[in-house]
Amino acid sequence: MASIIKKLINGILSDVIQLEHSAQDIDDSITKTSQLTGRNLLDNWYFVNPINQRGLDSYANSSGLYGIDRWKILSGLSNFCYVEVNDGYVAIVNANTTPGNYIYIAQYFEYEITPAGVSRTVSIMDKDGVVRSSTNSNGINWVYGDGIYIYQGDAKSLNIRLDAGKRLNMKAIKLELGSSQTIAHQDIAGNWMLNEIPDYGEQLARCQRYYQIFATQSVRPTNKDDFRPVMRTTPALSTITIGSKTYYTASAEL
Repeated sequence: MASIIKKLINGILSDVIQLEHSAQDIDDSITKTSQLTGRNLLDNWYFVNPINQRGLDSYANSSGLYGIDRWKILSGLSNFCYVEVNDGYVAIVNANTTPGNYIYIAQYFEYEITPAGVSRTVSIMDKDGVVRSSTNSNGINWVYGDGIYIYQGDAKSLNIRLDAGKRLNMKAIKLELGSSQTIAHQDIAGNWMLNEIPDYGEQLARCQRYYQIFATQSVRPTNKDDFRPVMRTTPALSTITIGSKTYYTASAEL
């Protein structure tokens, strides 16, 4: 709050804006400031510039396989799932329009990241810059929009489900402990602004614990401890074609 008072300044009576803050106002400001440091428990969450080692712009109908790094596509026999890497956002699309057919995209973790009974918040900034969030202490089970759900089946995963014909366009997503979203804040004009732009190299290294590609087969290790960064477990070795070039892969994905 603020009020205007008259005050004598250098012999001239002038209008002065006087700010009035209660102890509660100060406490609330401190709390909001501290919340800006909430850690994102997800990897590869900044979809404006996602980690995409497989190099495709679209991953279609790939049940049980990964598209962009750390996000696994789960779709049934009668479903049709697209993950699209667009300019400035990633879209998840259920192209099957038959009612009752749904698809998932999920991120899995090596350990329980959200202890039972502890509040956790999930938030999404869509491609238009709008933020929506939900808090729950018993596992997120959130209806994001008509036919779009975000939930935790357990403490070692986060799942996004789309019903038939639905599409979700995302700039960023965050899963964090606590009862408030800290993915973004609103400026004085009411526009949502992300609180953090992650370091690309750090995100790449986090993803490379699970998946790495090499331009030359001879330099690809076989023991997990010889990779840099060290991989989660002894990886499965294979190849992938990006454009017209063959790359040599190592996968230790969950």
